[in-house]
Amino acid sequence: ETGYDILFFWIARMILLTGFVLEDIPFHTVYLHGLVRDLQGKKMSKSSGNGIDPVEMINKYGADALRLSLMMGITPGNDLRISETKIAEYRNFVNKLWNISRFILGKIEDTEQDEKEDGPPTLAESWILSRLDAAISSVNARFAKHDYGNAAEDLMKFTWNELADWYLEISKIEGLKPKIGKQILETLLKLWHPFAPFVTEYIWSQFNASLLIVQEYPTEDVNPDVKSGPRPERRGSEKSKVLEQFHTMQQLITGLRNLRSEYQQEPKKTLSAYLEIDADRSWIKDHTQVIERLTRTKLNFEKMDERKKMPYFLWETARVFLIIPHFDPKTEIALTDKKLKETVAMINKLGAQIKKPGFLKKAPPEIVEKMKADLEAAENRASALKAKIKQLR
Repeated sequence: ETGYDILFFWIARMILLTGFVLEDIPFHTVYLHGLVRDLQGKKMSKSSGNGIDPVEMINKYGADALRLSLMMGITPGNDLRISETKIAEYRNFVNKLWNISRFILGKIEDTEQDEKEDGPPTLAESWILSRLDAAISSVNARFAKHDYGNAAEDLMKFTWNELADWYLEISKIEGLKPKIGKQILETLLKLWHPFAPFVTEYIWSQFNASLLIVQEYPTEDVNPDVKSGPRPERRGSEKSKVLEQFHTMQQLITGLRNLRSEYQQEPKKTLSAYLEIDADRSWIKDHTQVIERLTRTKLNFEKMDERKKMPYFLWETARVFLIIPHFDPKTEIALTDKKLKETVAMINKLGAQIKKPGFLKKAPPEIVEKMKADLEAAENRASALKAKIKQLR
């Protein structure tokens, strides 16, 4: 493992000298990391005075945060830009990992062993175990290709988005079984240990007498009875029923949350929601409590009087209405139409700028890409506003 800038000065000479003295070579694989640069893209060095003191950063943010800032988002051979701000961001993730672990440990300690412990897994439990299996598979596949940066990225998405944002929130409603909680926590700490060894070792010591560093790294499914859907070796297979159902429930919850946000409803205020379901989706009723708690709504599984113009979104093929007190469709249409005109004006301005003769040739590539991204975002926003106006008329 070395930087590509000393490939000849160091690696090649090691190979030549070992071949001459021992008639052998010292290694068969060399991992080339990129150069560490500052935010302006200049290589960090003592002579330039643009370096960051690692000891200072460790004292301020912790060694794990510094390690993660040097690991996340990299690919072999590519240079890395680093700053104190980036290190501070990963300190926040280390705190998140700490809080997740403490939450699970607290729930395990508070929950008594009862008959519920031996019951069948809930939809959320089956889903998170399948996603944990997928994370194990993904990380190991990345390791095999020496793609350590993306391995950490995949692991972070699982930890933050799937485990923390979804499963642990649902577990606050349904409860957390000690056996499943401990299984998830142990596997999670093992997966993160190469990237953040200090915090994971300490958390491990809180419930296990052995050292985490000598544990076997996870390579197999944590729950072979729950299939995890498409994985690297079987991407063509269909998603399991567990994944499909949980994804369907996620869409319903996200849609209701988005409607609440779009119409600026108070987070703590409970609203009514109407949705019609067919026989194929009758299973959603079993998860009414979870949906209502996560969306602050009261669900009604019946047909709504459509003479009352209320906002809705499409949940697969069904319309889900959110009942907003004192809702005035005409006022909302007027406000939306005003936003649409402003958005169309922005689209015309950006489009005209991009179409100017020579602009694409003269402008810096990053400016061109940003303007194209802004144009695409504005066009998507305009489409959404038009659909909203049509819905309320």
